[in-house]
Amino acid sequence: MYIELAKTVSIMLTLGLMHGVFVNLEFRNELSKQISLGLLFGLICIFGMVVPVVVEPGVIFDARSVMISLASAFGGPLVAITSSAIAGAYRLYLGGGGAFVGFSVIIASSFCGLAFWYLKQRKRIEVNWLSLLGLGFLVHVIVAFLFQFLPAGAVTTVNDQVLPAMFLSFLPATVVLGLLMRLFSKRKEEHIELARLDSERQNALKNIVRALSAALEARDPYTAGHSQNVADISVLIGRRLGLSEEQLTGLELGALVHDVGKFIVPTSVLTKQEKLTDDEFKLIKNHASAGDNILNNIDFDWPIREIAAQHHERIDGSGYPLGLVGDEISIEARIVAVADTFDAMALDRPYRKARGHAAAIEVIRSGGGKIYDQNVVDAFCDLVDDGTITVDKLKDFTIQ
Repeated sequence: MYIELAKTVSIMLTLGLMHGVFVNLEFRNELSKQISLGLLFGLICIFGMVVPVVVEPGVIFDARSVMISLASAFGGPLVAITSSAIAGAYRLYLGGGGAFVGFSVIIASSFCGLAFWYLKQRKRIEVNWLSLLGLGFLVHVIVAFLFQFLPAGAVTTVNDQVLPAMFLSFLPATVVLGLLMRLFSKRKEEHIELARLDSERQNALKNIVRALSAALEARDPYTAGHSQNVADISVLIGRRLGLSEEQLTGLELGALVHDVGKFIVPTSVLTKQEKLTDDEFKLIKNHASAGDNILNNIDFDWPIREIAAQHHERIDGSGYPLGLVGDEISIEARIVAVADTFDAMALDRPYRKARGHAAAIEVIRSGGGKIYDQNVVDAFCDLVDDGTITVDKLKDFTIQ
Protein backbone atom coordinates (compact mmCIF):
# COMPACT_ATOMS: atom_id res chain seq x y z
CA MET A 1 0.00 0.00 0.00
CA TYR A 2 2.78 2.43 0.90
CA ILE A 3 4.59 1.74 -2.36
CA GLU A 4 1.41 2.16 -4.42
CA LEU A 5 0.59 5.45 -2.71
CA ALA A 6 4.15 6.63 -3.18
CA LYS A 7 3.82 5.96 -6.91
CA THR A 8 0.56 7.92 -6.99
CA VAL A 9 2.15 10.85 -5.15
CA SER A 10 5.15 10.80 -7.49
CA ILE A 11 2.87 10.97 -10.51
CA MET A 12 0.90 13.83 -8.98
CA LEU A 13 4.05 15.77 -8.08
CA THR A 14 5.38 15.33 -11.60
CA LEU A 15 2.11 16.49 -13.13
CA GLY A 16 1.91 19.29 -10.58
CA LEU A 17 5.21 20.62 -11.85
CA MET A 18 3.35 21.38 -15.07
CA HIS A 19 1.74 24.18 -13.07
CA GLY A 20 5.13 25.89 -12.95
CA VAL A 21 5.30 25.98 -16.73
CA PHE A 22 1.63 26.74 -17.20
CA VAL A 23 1.44 29.63 -14.75
CA ASN A 24 4.19 31.51 -16.62
CA LEU A 25 2.42 31.33 -19.97
CA GLU A 26 0.86 34.49 -21.38
CA PHE A 27 -2.94 34.60 -21.59
CA ARG A 28 -5.29 37.10 -23.18
CA ASN A 29 -6.81 37.99 -19.83
CA GLU A 30 -7.06 36.80 -16.23
CA LEU A 31 -10.36 34.99 -16.83
CA SER A 32 -8.92 32.74 -19.54
CA LYS A 33 -5.90 32.07 -17.33
CA GLN A 34 -8.05 31.01 -14.36
CA ILE A 35 -10.22 28.73 -16.47
CA SER A 36 -7.17 27.18 -18.12
CA LEU A 37 -5.55 26.49 -14.74
CA GLY A 38 -8.78 24.92 -13.53
CA LEU A 39 -8.84 22.69 -16.61
CA LEU A 40 -5.21 21.70 -16.00
CA PHE A 41 -5.78 20.66 -12.40
CA GLY A 42 -9.01 18.90 -13.30
CA LEU A 43 -7.23 16.85 -15.97
CA ILE A 44 -4.40 16.04 -13.54
CA CYS A 45 -6.99 14.67 -11.11
CA ILE A 46 -8.56 12.59 -13.88
CA PHE A 47 -5.15 11.14 -14.68
CA GLY A 48 -4.77 10.21 -11.03
CA MET A 49 -8.11 8.44 -11.09
CA VAL A 50 -7.05 6.51 -14.19
CA VAL A 51 -4.12 4.96 -12.29
CA PRO A 52 -5.42 4.80 -8.70
CA VAL A 53 -4.89 2.51 -5.75
CA VAL A 54 -7.87 0.12 -5.95
CA VAL A 55 -9.21 -0.83 -2.52
CA GLU A 56 -12.01 -2.92 -4.00
CA PRO A 57 -14.10 -2.65 -7.18
CA GLY A 58 -15.72 0.80 -7.21
CA VAL A 59 -13.55 2.10 -4.34
CA ILE A 60 -10.40 3.86 -5.53
CA PHE A 61 -7.83 5.99 -3.83
CA ASP A 62 -5.60 8.67 -5.35
CA ALA A 63 -4.09 12.06 -4.61
CA ARG A 64 -6.96 14.23 -5.90
CA SER A 65 -7.40 15.65 -2.38
CA VAL A 66 -3.87 17.08 -2.61
CA MET A 67 -4.32 18.51 -6.09
CA ILE A 68 -7.78 20.03 -5.58
CA SER A 69 -6.92 21.61 -2.22
CA LEU A 70 -3.75 23.19 -3.62
CA ALA A 71 -5.45 24.24 -6.87
CA SER A 72 -8.05 26.09 -4.81
CA ALA A 73 -5.50 27.48 -2.35
CA PHE A 74 -3.36 29.04 -5.07
CA GLY A 75 -5.88 29.59 -7.87
CA GLY A 76 -8.91 30.94 -6.06
CA PRO A 77 -12.65 30.43 -6.66
CA LEU A 78 -12.72 30.06 -10.46
CA VAL A 79 -9.87 27.54 -10.50
CA ALA A 80 -11.51 25.68 -7.61
CA ILE A 81 -14.90 25.50 -9.34
CA THR A 82 -13.46 24.46 -12.70
CA SER A 83 -11.09 21.79 -11.38
CA SER A 84 -13.65 20.40 -8.91
CA ALA A 85 -16.37 20.23 -11.57
CA ILE A 86 -14.12 18.28 -13.95
CA ALA A 87 -12.72 15.92 -11.31
CA GLY A 88 -16.12 15.46 -9.63
CA ALA A 89 -17.92 14.72 -12.88
CA TYR A 90 -15.33 12.10 -13.80
CA ARG A 91 -15.52 10.43 -10.38
CA LEU A 92 -19.30 10.18 -10.65
CA TYR A 93 -18.87 8.83 -14.17
CA LEU A 94 -16.64 6.04 -12.83
CA GLY A 95 -19.39 5.08 -10.40
CA GLY A 96 -19.06 2.27 -7.88
CA GLY A 97 -19.77 2.06 -4.18
CA GLY A 98 -17.26 4.81 -3.38
CA ALA A 99 -18.47 7.34 -5.97
CA PHE A 100 -20.41 9.55 -3.57
CA VAL A 101 -17.60 9.59 -1.00
CA GLY A 102 -15.06 10.26 -3.73
CA PHE A 103 -17.12 13.19 -4.99
CA SER A 104 -17.46 14.51 -1.42
CA VAL A 105 -13.68 14.34 -0.98
CA ILE A 106 -13.28 16.60 -4.01
CA ILE A 107 -15.80 19.16 -2.71
CA ALA A 108 -14.34 19.12 0.82
CA SER A 109 -10.78 19.54 -0.50
CA SER A 110 -11.91 22.44 -2.63
CA PHE A 111 -13.55 24.22 0.32
CA CYS A 112 -10.48 23.74 2.50
CA GLY A 113 -8.27 25.13 -0.25
CA LEU A 114 -10.57 28.14 -0.72
CA ALA A 115 -10.45 28.87 3.01
CA PHE A 116 -6.64 28.85 2.76
CA TRP A 117 -6.82 31.14 -0.30
CA TYR A 118 -9.14 33.56 1.53
CA LEU A 119 -6.84 33.78 4.55
CA LYS A 120 -3.86 34.22 2.23
CA GLN A 121 -5.60 37.05 0.35
CA ARG A 122 -6.43 38.76 3.64
CA LYS A 123 -2.79 38.35 4.67
CA ARG A 124 -3.83 36.43 7.75
CA ILE A 125 -1.69 33.48 6.82
CA GLU A 126 1.69 33.09 5.15
CA VAL A 127 2.42 30.34 2.67
CA ASN A 128 5.14 28.26 4.31
CA TRP A 129 5.75 24.66 5.20
CA LEU A 130 3.84 24.95 8.47
CA SER A 131 0.69 26.48 6.99
CA LEU A 132 0.76 23.97 4.13
CA LEU A 133 1.16 21.13 6.61
CA GLY A 134 -1.88 22.51 8.45
CA LEU A 135 -3.85 22.60 5.19
CA GLY A 136 -2.87 19.03 4.36
CA PHE A 137 -3.74 17.84 7.86
CA LEU A 138 -7.18 19.52 7.83
CA VAL A 139 -8.03 18.16 4.38
CA HIS A 140 -7.08 14.61 5.19
CA VAL A 141 -8.75 14.55 8.59
CA ILE A 142 -11.95 15.41 6.72
CA VAL A 143 -11.11 12.79 4.09
CA ALA A 144 -10.60 10.22 6.84
CA PHE A 145 -14.02 11.11 8.25
CA LEU A 146 -15.69 10.78 4.84
CA PHE A 147 -14.08 7.38 4.35
CA GLN A 148 -16.24 6.06 7.16
CA PHE A 149 -19.22 6.31 4.79
CA LEU A 150 -17.68 3.88 2.29
CA PRO A 151 -19.28 0.46 1.84
CA ALA A 152 -18.84 -1.56 5.01
CA GLY A 153 -16.46 -4.04 3.43
CA ALA A 154 -14.07 -1.28 2.39
CA VAL A 155 -14.02 0.73 5.63
CA THR A 156 -11.89 -1.77 7.54
CA THR A 157 -9.30 -2.00 4.75
CA VAL A 158 -9.20 1.77 4.42
CA ASN A 159 -8.80 2.36 8.16
CA ASP A 160 -6.15 -0.32 8.60
CA GLN A 161 -4.09 0.17 5.45
CA VAL A 162 -4.99 3.32 3.53
CA LEU A 163 -5.31 5.98 6.24
CA PRO A 164 -1.87 5.50 7.85
CA ALA A 165 -0.22 5.51 4.44
CA MET A 166 -2.31 8.52 3.39
CA PHE A 167 -1.19 10.68 6.31
CA LEU A 168 2.44 9.62 5.92
CA SER A 169 2.55 10.36 2.20
CA PHE A 170 -0.08 13.00 1.40
CA LEU A 171 0.86 15.49 4.12
CA PRO A 172 4.49 15.75 2.95
CA ALA A 173 3.24 15.79 -0.66
CA THR A 174 0.98 18.76 0.15
CA VAL A 175 3.90 20.63 1.70
CA VAL A 176 6.37 19.89 -1.12
CA LEU A 177 3.99 20.60 -3.98
CA GLY A 178 2.61 23.67 -2.19
CA LEU A 179 6.10 25.12 -1.74
CA LEU A 180 6.86 24.49 -5.41
CA MET A 181 3.63 26.22 -6.43
CA ARG A 182 4.46 29.13 -4.16
CA LEU A 183 7.84 29.40 -5.86
CA PHE A 184 6.25 29.38 -9.32
CA SER A 185 3.61 31.92 -8.30
CA LYS A 186 6.22 34.14 -6.66
CA ARG A 187 8.34 34.15 -9.80
CA LYS A 188 5.30 35.10 -11.85
CA GLU A 189 4.44 37.87 -9.39
CA GLU A 190 8.02 39.15 -9.57
CA HIS A 191 7.83 39.09 -13.36
CA ILE A 192 4.59 41.09 -13.26
CA GLU A 193 6.08 43.56 -10.79
CA LEU A 194 9.16 44.04 -12.95
CA ALA A 195 6.91 44.60 -15.96
CA ARG A 196 4.92 47.17 -13.98
CA LEU A 197 8.05 48.99 -12.87
CA ASP A 198 9.40 48.92 -16.43
CA SER A 199 6.12 50.36 -17.70
CA GLU A 200 6.27 53.12 -15.10
CA ARG A 201 9.86 53.88 -16.08
CA GLN A 202 8.92 54.06 -19.75
CA ASN A 203 6.01 56.38 -18.93
CA ALA A 204 8.38 58.58 -16.95
CA LEU A 205 10.76 58.73 -19.91
CA LYS A 206 7.88 59.59 -22.23
CA ASN A 207 6.87 62.38 -19.85
CA ILE A 208 10.43 63.70 -19.95
CA VAL A 209 10.24 63.85 -23.74
CA ARG A 210 6.88 65.61 -23.63
CA ALA A 211 8.21 68.07 -21.04
CA LEU A 212 11.18 68.88 -23.28
CA SER A 213 8.84 69.30 -26.23
CA ALA A 214 6.62 71.65 -24.21
CA ALA A 215 9.66 73.66 -23.16
CA LEU A 216 10.68 74.01 -26.83
CA GLU A 217 7.20 75.19 -27.70
CA ALA A 218 7.37 77.85 -24.98
CA ARG A 219 10.63 79.22 -26.45
CA ASP A 220 9.78 78.86 -30.12
CA PRO A 221 6.23 78.03 -31.36
CA TYR A 222 7.63 77.23 -34.82
CA THR A 223 9.96 74.56 -33.46
CA ALA A 224 7.10 72.87 -31.61
CA GLY A 225 4.84 72.82 -34.66
CA HIS A 226 7.67 71.63 -36.84
CA SER A 227 8.58 68.86 -34.39
CA GLN A 228 5.00 67.60 -34.25
CA ASN A 229 4.83 67.54 -38.06
CA VAL A 230 8.12 65.66 -38.26
CA ALA A 231 6.89 63.17 -35.65
CA ASP A 232 3.65 62.54 -37.56
CA ILE A 233 5.43 62.10 -40.91
CA SER A 234 8.15 59.92 -39.40
CA VAL A 235 5.62 57.52 -37.86
CA LEU A 236 3.82 57.22 -41.22
CA ILE A 237 7.11 56.42 -42.96
CA GLY A 238 8.19 54.01 -40.22
CA ARG A 239 4.91 52.16 -40.37
CA ARG A 240 5.16 51.88 -44.15
CA LEU A 241 8.66 50.44 -43.71
CA GLY A 242 7.34 47.81 -41.30
CA LEU A 243 8.92 49.05 -38.07
CA SER A 244 7.60 47.43 -34.89
CA GLU A 245 5.27 49.31 -32.54
CA GLU A 246 8.14 49.67 -30.07
CA GLN A 247 10.32 51.21 -32.76
CA LEU A 248 7.48 53.51 -33.83
CA THR A 249 7.10 54.69 -30.24
CA GLY A 250 10.80 55.57 -30.07
CA LEU A 251 10.65 57.18 -33.51
CA GLU A 252 7.75 59.42 -32.53
CA LEU A 253 9.33 60.46 -29.23
CA GLY A 254 12.70 61.09 -30.85
CA ALA A 255 11.14 63.17 -33.61
CA LEU A 256 9.33 65.31 -31.04
CA VAL A 257 12.66 66.36 -29.52
CA HIS A 258 14.97 66.06 -32.51
CA ASP A 259 15.58 69.81 -32.24
CA VAL A 260 16.07 69.81 -28.47
CA GLY A 261 19.59 71.15 -29.01
CA LYS A 262 18.07 74.47 -30.04
CA PHE A 263 17.89 75.27 -26.35
CA ILE A 264 21.42 76.64 -26.82
CA VAL A 265 20.23 79.01 -29.55
CA PRO A 266 18.98 82.41 -28.38
CA THR A 267 15.27 83.00 -28.98
CA SER A 268 16.14 86.13 -30.94
CA VAL A 269 17.95 83.95 -33.48
CA LEU A 270 15.27 81.26 -33.60
CA THR A 271 12.51 83.78 -34.34
CA LYS A 272 14.55 86.16 -36.50
CA GLN A 273 12.67 86.94 -39.71
CA GLU A 274 15.61 88.38 -41.57
CA LYS A 275 18.26 86.26 -43.26
CA LEU A 276 20.60 84.67 -40.74
CA THR A 277 24.24 85.70 -40.61
CA ASP A 278 26.92 83.06 -41.06
CA ASP A 279 27.60 83.03 -37.32
CA GLU A 280 23.91 82.67 -36.51
CA PHE A 281 23.51 79.83 -38.99
CA LYS A 282 26.60 78.11 -37.55
CA LEU A 283 25.06 78.44 -34.09
CA ILE A 284 21.86 76.78 -35.28
CA LYS A 285 23.87 73.97 -36.93
CA ASN A 286 25.39 73.19 -33.54
CA HIS A 287 21.97 72.12 -32.23
CA ALA A 288 22.53 68.48 -33.28
CA SER A 289 25.62 68.14 -31.10
CA ALA A 290 23.92 70.08 -28.33
CA GLY A 291 20.94 67.73 -28.46
CA ASP A 292 23.30 64.79 -28.06
CA ASN A 293 24.83 66.41 -24.98
CA ILE A 294 21.46 67.33 -23.46
CA LEU A 295 20.12 63.77 -23.77
CA ASN A 296 23.40 62.07 -22.94
CA ASN A 297 22.63 61.26 -19.31
CA ILE A 298 19.06 60.02 -19.84
CA ASP A 299 18.83 56.25 -20.22
CA PHE A 300 16.09 55.95 -22.84
CA ASP A 301 14.78 52.61 -24.10
CA TRP A 302 14.66 54.08 -27.58
CA PRO A 303 17.28 55.76 -29.81
CA ILE A 304 16.06 59.25 -28.95
CA ARG A 305 19.55 60.58 -28.37
CA GLU A 306 20.71 59.16 -31.71
CA ILE A 307 17.80 60.84 -33.50
CA ALA A 308 18.67 64.22 -32.00
CA ALA A 309 22.37 63.78 -32.81
CA GLN A 310 22.07 62.26 -36.29
CA HIS A 311 19.02 63.76 -38.02
CA HIS A 312 21.30 66.08 -40.07
CA GLU A 313 23.67 63.27 -41.06
CA ARG A 314 23.52 62.15 -44.70
CA ILE A 315 24.26 58.67 -46.02
CA ASP A 316 27.04 59.93 -48.30
CA GLY A 317 28.89 61.45 -45.31
CA SER A 318 28.11 65.06 -46.25
CA GLY A 319 25.98 65.71 -43.18
CA TYR A 320 26.85 66.99 -39.73
CA PRO A 321 28.03 66.92 -36.98
CA LEU A 322 30.03 63.68 -37.42
CA GLY A 323 29.83 62.99 -41.16
CA LEU A 324 28.42 59.50 -40.61
CA VAL A 325 27.93 57.24 -43.63
CA GLY A 326 25.15 54.79 -44.59
CA ASP A 327 24.14 52.36 -41.85
CA GLU A 328 26.27 54.24 -39.33
CA ILE A 329 23.18 56.42 -39.11
CA SER A 330 20.28 54.80 -37.23
CA ILE A 331 17.21 53.94 -39.28
CA GLU A 332 15.16 56.24 -37.06
CA ALA A 333 17.48 59.18 -37.76
CA ARG A 334 17.38 58.41 -41.50
CA ILE A 335 13.59 58.57 -41.38
CA VAL A 336 13.55 61.80 -39.39
CA ALA A 337 16.04 63.34 -41.86
CA VAL A 338 13.51 62.95 -44.68
CA ALA A 339 10.53 64.09 -42.62
CA ASP A 340 12.52 67.05 -41.30
CA THR A 341 13.58 68.12 -44.79
CA PHE A 342 10.05 67.92 -46.16
CA ASP A 343 8.43 69.93 -43.36
CA ALA A 344 11.24 72.51 -43.31
CA MET A 345 10.96 73.15 -47.06
CA ALA A 346 7.19 72.82 -47.45
CA LEU A 347 6.31 75.37 -44.76
CA ASP A 348 7.60 78.86 -43.97
CA ARG A 349 10.55 79.34 -41.68
CA PRO A 350 10.83 82.51 -39.60
CA TYR A 351 13.79 83.66 -41.73
CA ARG A 352 12.53 82.54 -45.18
CA LYS A 353 9.44 81.65 -47.15
CA ALA A 354 8.57 78.05 -47.99
CA ARG A 355 10.03 76.59 -51.17
CA GLY A 356 6.83 74.68 -51.69
CA HIS A 357 5.38 71.18 -51.63
CA ALA A 358 6.56 70.13 -55.07
CA ALA A 359 10.09 71.46 -54.58
CA ALA A 360 10.41 69.66 -51.24
CA ILE A 361 9.31 66.36 -52.76
CA GLU A 362 11.69 66.75 -55.70
CA VAL A 363 14.65 67.45 -53.40
CA ILE A 364 13.90 64.32 -51.40
CA ARG A 365 13.21 62.17 -54.47
CA SER A 366 16.41 63.26 -56.22
CA GLY A 367 18.41 62.71 -53.03
CA GLY A 368 17.31 59.08 -52.66
CA GLY A 369 20.30 56.76 -52.50
CA LYS A 370 22.64 59.75 -52.40
CA ILE A 371 22.04 61.78 -49.29
CA TYR A 372 18.83 60.11 -48.10
CA ASP A 373 18.17 56.41 -47.51
CA GLN A 374 16.54 55.07 -50.67
CA ASN A 375 14.06 52.84 -48.81
CA VAL A 376 12.97 55.77 -46.67
CA VAL A 377 12.57 57.98 -49.75
CA ASP A 378 10.53 55.29 -51.51
CA ALA A 379 8.22 54.93 -48.51
CA PHE A 380 7.83 58.71 -48.26
CA CYS A 381 7.04 59.06 -51.98
CA ASP A 382 4.47 56.26 -51.75
CA LEU A 383 2.76 58.13 -48.92
CA VAL A 384 2.77 61.35 -50.95
CA ASP A 385 1.47 59.60 -54.07
CA ASP A 386 -1.45 57.99 -52.23
CA GLY A 387 -2.35 61.27 -50.52
CA THR A 388 -1.44 60.20 -47.00
CA ILE A 389 1.09 63.05 -46.69
CA THR A 390 0.07 66.50 -47.96
CA VAL A 391 0.98 70.02 -46.98
CA ASP A 392 -2.65 70.67 -46.04
CA LYS A 393 -2.36 68.07 -43.29
CA LEU A 394 0.66 69.74 -41.70
CA LYS A 395 0.40 72.34 -38.95
CA ASP A 396 1.52 75.71 -40.24
CA PHE A 397 3.31 77.47 -37.37
CA THR A 398 4.63 80.35 -39.46
CA ILE A 399 5.84 83.18 -37.23
CA GLN A 400 4.04 86.44 -38.01
